Amino acid sequence: LRIRQVVFRFPFLRRLRSISVAARRGDQAAGAPSVGLRETPTPVTWEGVVGDSPDAFAFRFLNVTAPYSTDIWRNPARGLLWLYHLHYWNWAHAPALDHRQLSWFLEQYVRHGSTAGAGQEAYPTSLRIINLVKLAAARPEILSDDAARSQLIALVQEDLQRLKGNLEYHLLGNHLLENGFGLLWGGFFLGDTSAWQTGRRIVLTQLREQILEDGGHFERSPMYHTIILWRLLDTVNFTGGHVFRRHAARMLGWLYQYPWDRTRGHINDSAPDMTPTRQDLLDYARRLGITPQTVPMGASGFRVLPGPDKHSLLIDVATPAPRYQPGHAHAGTLGFELYRGDETILIDTGTSTYLRSSRRDYERSTRAHNTVSIGRFDSSEVWSAFRVARRARVTIHDDTPYRLEASHNGYRSRFGVTHTRRYDTAGESIVITDQLTGPGAQSLLGTATFIAAPGISVEPLDDSCFSVGSVTLHFTGANRIQMEAVQVAAGFNRLAATTALRVQFCGTLQTRIDVNRD
Repeated sequence: LRIRQVVFRFPFLRRLRSISVAARRGDQAAGAPSVGLRETPTPVTWEGVVGDSPDAFAFRFLNVTAPYSTDIWRNPARGLLWLYHLHYWNWAHAPALDHRQLSWFLEQYVRHGSTAGAGQEAYPTSLRIINLVKLAAARPEILSDDAARSQLIALVQEDLQRLKGNLEYHLLGNHLLENGFGLLWGGFFLGDTSAWQTGRRIVLTQLREQILEDGGHFERSPMYHTIILWRLLDTVNFTGGHVFRRHAARMLGWLYQYPWDRTRGHINDSAPDMTPTRQDLLDYARRLGITPQTVPMGASGFRVLPGPDKHSLLIDVATPAPRYQPGHAHAGTLGFELYRGDETILIDTGTSTYLRSSRRDYERSTRAHNTVSIGRFDSSEVWSAFRVARRARVTIHDDTPYRLEASHNGYRSRFGVTHTRRYDTAGESIVITDQLTGPGAQSLLGTATFIAAPGISVEPLDDSCFSVGSVTLHFTGANRIQMEAVQVAAGFNRLAATTALRVQFCGTLQTRIDVNRD
């Protein structure tokens, strides 16, 4: 943890910090609210409200649906993350909702939800400010209704005041960045110069730290990368702030290279149906006149290696990060996914829950990734729901377009060994070589995991050879190979059955992946 994180874990110190943040409030809410968007924003289609009348309304988030009732804003029965999504108000941007229905929900929220505990936390407060202001800008007919207008403005004012006193310096990371966006949007909307200037300063400071040299986000989660990019594009659309365009262009350039869609690329904490698609964001940026600025992948710790016959690898060679806030990291160091064109062949387990549970523990574990574990121990010591103790440190030895070799020290303290993995994709086959080196490594049993994507068949051809979809895996140096029924994430609260190969070896294992020629 950073000193700032420790200091601001004490609420009274956060309030003292907020006094300086809000010291110049004299011009708060000067004049009429400022609204207007230059282009139509990307709609929210992956979650929202179902039904078309108050007695039939239901909310659907994280693949869980619940009927509307006045106590839904406080009911934790579907989990805290579900409740947070309810209070974010992202769902208000669903195209099917008309202004009368939105006005009704505003009235319901003022009466039953605005004082709910979960919704008053700083992170959901920040997102709600953004979404209410965005709603006023995208659906100006709401402001023509006097009651809805006064309710929306009052909610933004109350949320902005609360946010000023609860900035998440004790967490930093994407939480503080979203706090900054909330101050910026709310201050811009209400004419609170101090709030939007403070928000702008926080956002720009955090973007300089959080957006890496190759354009990737420093938490190494494609889901959070996409959420922040979406926020940046909306901010350009709303404020016209040219200073944000440079950061958006770099993040677009990273996303343009990263193989990410509903069924692939969900490394670390990431899940489908939580954000706009990559194409939606590229189209949105194009409408705003923002062109992707592409830099070869490096600092984010991901690589894409082309292979034979339209096959490619996405490889994770990142140390769990950021150093002071690795809560969204998994113990999947040196892992990979395998694709053939748009088809996923070997897949990462992904994320289906944030609840502290055995499932959460498994999804963050090394055995849930296509890499090497030793016994039941992980390469990085992930614990609780969002904690990492001792972390694997990565050293890259060779980094070329068709070869990548890296090692990590995650097992050194416990077993005295280093895991080194080399990927070669230049020939007719893809070759992966794993080595455990150090005192006693030759007698230490490692397990390399290979997880087939759902719907991909796995068939044994002999004791050391398996057909997996469009490829055949040949293992040299394996002591034992087991086929295991496993489940991978297909979204939050949704699992899909598939098969994993667990390949045990001592010292060195070579995996040759041959393309099955039609």
